[in-house]
Amino acid sequence: MDRLLAIVAGLLLPAAAFAQDGSGRSMPALDALGILIGTSFAIASILAIFAVLVGPFVFWVFMVIDATNRRWQERNMWLIVLWLSLFFGLYLVTALLYYFLVYRKNVGKMPAR
Repeated sequence: MDRLLAIVAGLLLPAAAFAQDGSGRSMPALDALGILIGTSFAIASILAIFAVLVGPFVFWVFMVIDATNRRWQERNMWLIVLWLSLFFGLYLVTALLYYFLVYRKNVGKMPAR
């Protein structure tokens, strides 16, 4: 890990030391490094927010697909609950309920189509 950090620092610090602002004046190395670090945190924050917002929805979609593909008595009930949960904003809760009560409990027991 230290070696990777040294390689990244060795690649980025010279660029930060010679950075210039829009007017052509040289910026101090710490200002350029601060901009680099700030931009890195901004990109990481955007990716984290995207993962938090999109991840549960993708999980819900996989649970709906699984409920659709299974042949069992309670299929229609679970599909209605899963779809209604999307409209009420509780899709993560119902996807987790479906995962623990149906999917995980019955892996391989209920045949898919």
